[in-house]
Amino acid sequence: MLQQLIKRALVGDYPVKISYTAEAYADTLRPIIYAMKDLGLTHRNKISARVKCGCVSSGFYNAPFT
Repeated sequence: MLQQLIKRALVGDYPVKISYTAEAYADTLRPIIYAMKDLGLTHRNKISARVKCGCVSSGFYNAPFT
């Protein structure tokens, strides 16, 4: 595949099934994905702390985090 990130393979004749697997080159994205995860968790904890202290009283931030 041109992007070298995901390999797409047809499995069987009928019904057609498609299998996707990550190529070795996709592992180069791992540090970026983990950094984005850490950013999201840090942000969620920051917002959650603001809700607990009462600093935010309406809107989106009142929604429970799961």
